[in-house]
Amino acid sequence: MKVLKKKHGFLIAISLFFMVAGLMFVPTKAMAQTTQGDVALELAELLGFEVTTAQEAVWAIEAVGIIPKDEGKELTEATPDFIGGWKISTEATPDFIASLYSAVNNAINKGTLIPPSVLGNASALVAAAATSAGMASTTAVEAVVAAGGNQASASQGASYGTAVGPGQASTTSTAVTPITPSGPDVVGTPSPSE
Repeated sequence: MKVLKKKHGFLIAISLFFMVAGLMFVPTKAMAQTTQGDVALELAELLGFEVTTAQEAVWAIEAVGIIPKDEGKELTEATPDFIGGWKISTEATPDFIASLYSAVNNAINKGTLIPPSVLGNASALVAAAATSAGMASTTAVEAVVAAGGNQASASQGASYGTAVGPGQASTTSTAVTPITPSGPDVVGTPSPSE
C-alpha cells in the first residue's frame, strides 16, 4: 500500500511538473506580437479615421504628417511592408513607439494634427494607441517618456488604451484638422472657420 501511495504521489508530482512547465511556455507562444500596423490601425481609429487595413491607416496618418523614423532615418524602402516610416508587419518596439511619439508631437506642434480631447496630447495619444494595439502599458509609457513625453499623460493614455482594447477606440469628434498657415512666420494657427 505504501509503495502504491509513493508511486501515485510520484506520478502526481511529475504530472504537475509538466503541467506547470507547459503553462510557462504556452502563453509565450500564444501571445501575438504587436506590430507597427496594429499601432497604426489603433492610432487612426483614435484620430477618427475610418480605415479597415493597416495600409489605409498609415496613409491617413501620414497625410497629417505622422511619419516615424527608424534609427534617425526615414524609411524609403519600396516594398508592400514599408510605407513611408512604417514597417507594417514588424514588431512595434519601444524604439518605434519613441519615434512615433516624436512624429505625433511634431505634427501637433506644426498644427497638422489636433489630438482628440479625451487624450489631449502626444504622450496620451501614442500610449493609448500602443496599448490598445496590445503592447504592455508599462512598455508604452516608458517608451513615450524616454522620447521626452509626459509620464502622467502617457499613463493616462495607456489606461485608456487598455480599457478600450483593440478595435474599440472611438472619439466623438474629428481629431484631425488640416491647417494652412496665413503667413511665413505663422505656423499652426487655425483659421476662424475651422
